[in-house]
Amino acid sequence: GYLVKVLQATATTIHAATVSAADSKWGFVVDGAYKDGGTVKYAAYAGGFAGSLEASAVGEEKSSENKIQVQNLRSVDGGLYAGGFFGLADVAGVAQVSGTDANGNKTKVLDAFRTYIYDSTVTGVSDGLTVRAYTAEKQGTLSETRYSGCAGGFGGGMMDGSVKNSAVSNLANVE
Repeated sequence: GYLVKVLQATATTIHAATVSAADSKWGFVVDGAYKDGGTVKYAAYAGGFAGSLEASAVGEEKSSENKIQVQNLRSVDGGLYAGGFFGLADVAGVAQVSGTDANGNKTKVLDAFRTYIYDSTVTGVSDGLTVRAYTAEKQGTLSETRYSGCAGGFGGGMMDGSVKNSAVSNLANVE
């Protein structure tokens, strides 16, 4: 029971936040491109709210308001994962530990390390939001193959997480 309490306390929690453009007509861009010598490369994770979320609780589970907002986003360009809200949402890298708490309830530590996103919105500029992931990779074996080079209007990739009551508007293109 104590281990579970400690691990839950270390998870990132964001109750309310807004990301918006200084110029609402033009919007803002998330550009993950950079030069390495003469070669253009891209940041592995790019998103309008966060490039990477790990073991995070974003928004309020029992709220009907969109307290997490990304407003007037024009484009997101990233490498392995790109999304209007997040590039990659993943569980934290811990071993799964099962046990019983003081009340006899079964617990799984890994559950405390999932990413949860509630009541969040992404609004693109009036002429449309574009999301692109430029880097493609295949990792693992046949039984555990993981592809990257993923893009989505809301998220590029999510591993064992939940998104509830969230939306994207003014989406034009995803590559």
